[in-house]
Amino acid sequence: MDIAHQIALRLGSLPAEKLQEVLDFVEFLRERTNADGSDDAQPFRGMPVSYVDPMEPVAAEDWEAGRVADG
Repeated sequence: MDIAHQIALRLGSLPAEKLQEVLDFVEFLRERTNADGSDDAQPFRGMPVSYVDPMEPVAAEDWEAGRVADG
């Protein structure tokens, strides 16, 4: 049994108002997924970026890459 058939069987017994809620939710997900063509792997792609004092030095203890993991 494929997924579409399983969904049809499970939703078939719901009242019309609940089916409308399900449809609205599916449309919401579709719009969210296809709105900008991006995926969830890079949710901030295309977002504006601003740097605060980009040329200022950073203290060694502020660098996460230089830290040794405890454990």
